[in-house]
Amino acid sequence: MPGRKELASAVETVRGQLPSRDQALFYGGLTAAAAFSLIEWPVAAAIGIGNALVQRSMHKEISEA
Repeated sequence: MPGRKELASAVETVRGQLPSRDQALFYGGLTAAAAFSLIEWPVAAAIGIGNALVQRSMHKEISEA
């Protein structure tokens, strides 16, 4: 059975991988737009992937600075 420190470490690791609230709302809206055929799913996928790549790039630049 994992101890309290291991559990806290696992929770922090998971939180670090989750998108922020704003990003989750953005992806949720993008998903809803595709689900209701406001935009085609390949377009939604391209927008989502592009946004994720930009966010990753920005995060990497901040970490290196």
